[in-house]
Amino acid sequence: MDGGGCEAANQIPLETGDSGPVPIFDPTPAYSLVNLYVGYQPTPDVVAAFSVENLLNTDYTKYMCCSIAAGYVVPSPGITFKGSLTVHYGVKS
Repeated sequence: MDGGGCEAANQIPLETGDSGPVPIFDPTPAYSLVNLYVGYQPTPDVVAAFSVENLLNTDYTKYMCCSIAAGYVVPSPGITFKGSLTVHYGVKS
């Protein structure tokens, strides 16, 4: 093997267990998220934006976020709505 694609495996934090090195963090199942982002710029100085993250309210836990062995599990956020309005004002040079 040429080792291609194995660089990520070298970045997993390990600790020494009874049978050798084991990952510090528990594995997590795969998940897919649906996020929506929209922005509107009515003038060069005004930008409005809105986003919905985790639209399908998927229950998931990010890897390296928590450990069952350590006694805590922190699920990631459910559906999240965010909005912003940016206005630039002042003297243009």
